[in-house]
Amino acid sequence: MADDIDVEALLDAPFQTPSNGKDATKDDPMTGVEKSSERHRSRRSRTPDRRRRDDDKHRSSRNAKPRSPSPALDDSDRDQRAVFVMQLSARLKNSELHDFFTQAGRVREAKIVTDKNTGRSKGVAYVEFYEMSSVARAIALTGQKLLGIPVIVQHTEAEKNRIAAQAAQAAQASQAQAALQSDAIAFRRLYINSLPLQLKEDDVRELFAPFGPIESVHLQRDPVTREPKGSGYVQYTRAFDANSAMASMNGTSLLGNTVGGAIWDVVVAAKTEGFSLSSQSRHELMQKLAHRPSEVEPVVQPVVRVPVAVKSRAIVLRNMYDAATETEPNWEKELQEDICSECSKFGRIVHIKLDHSENEVYIKFDSTEASDQAIQALDKRWFGGKQISASLVPEAVYHAKYPKAADL
Repeated sequence: MADDIDVEALLDAPFQTPSNGKDATKDDPMTGVEKSSERHRSRRSRTPDRRRRDDDKHRSSRNAKPRSPSPALDDSDRDQRAVFVMQLSARLKNSELHDFFTQAGRVREAKIVTDKNTGRSKGVAYVEFYEMSSVARAIALTGQKLLGIPVIVQHTEAEKNRIAAQAAQAAQASQAQAALQSDAIAFRRLYINSLPLQLKEDDVRELFAPFGPIESVHLQRDPVTREPKGSGYVQYTRAFDANSAMASMNGTSLLGNTVGGAIWDVVVAAKTEGFSLSSQSRHELMQKLAHRPSEVEPVVQPVVRVPVAVKSRAIVLRNMYDAATETEPNWEKELQEDICSECSKFGRIVHIKLDHSENEVYIKFDSTEASDQAIQALDKRWFGGKQISASLVPEAVYHAKYPKAADL
């Protein structure tokens, strides 16, 4: 009879105790063995589609890829999300600090700085947030009490340095951008001083025109006598052209005239609203206002001279003669003939004039090539026991001195 018992069905069948002490098999027409067999048949009766879905679900869960971890934050990014907290209670715990700053945003980490030897709190801490927007709200908590003590919240030192560096870079970029703006009059206008008094506005325009298009030229005059003061303004259409003219023309000698024993060297400077100061003069002014001796060497910015080829057909020869020592009756005519004979080797001479007041010889050729060759051959050359000098003269200056030569 033991061979007829289904052991597997007996193991699967639930153990039931009759509540009334009666045998449950007498009331239930289906025995435990039959119920177990019924359950097995229901499991085996699943449809093929359902079995396929179950197999796919099991396979997908087994082949599922693990989630990639969040990218690590670098130190600069963490500094931007952190704040430095001061004036903390000595009995404050990290958990209490964390809970306090949750009102500003999600807290990533709250760490109280402790002494490495004693382990006691130093009264300061760092709090890092998940979002940068929480930093501003955390700083706004300054003054609120934590364990009865008002806290002070501010940016970390690294973040302060970053903000300061960004502000400095922004200021430098703004200054550089302003200096390069061609529409800023302050960077396009030049102030010219020590101009020869015989120069007119058209002469000054012609003198500074090789550097770029000029918008306006204005020469200052005495309000009463209307006599020229030897100074004025030249305004270019582009700031770069004004800078080139200032670098090339500043210190240029015109005509070699002397006033008060000083050579008329043209002084060209950028004209800004009000008045302009160089770096050295600005430093000296600040030292005077502070009423203390200078402790820092002034920074002098070097003048960058932009080479600009200014062509001219006119030249001037200096130190060729001394009118006060000449005694021959026809010395002027003979000297002029000698000069014409020598200079005609370089090109045709259209005008020549001896200026006895400065012992100079002004010559105008028919081409700029001839004037260049004359300067190369005559400059630093010895003549009559004297070393002469030869240099170009802007045609605007030459014509201002000798108006009749303008048509030649």
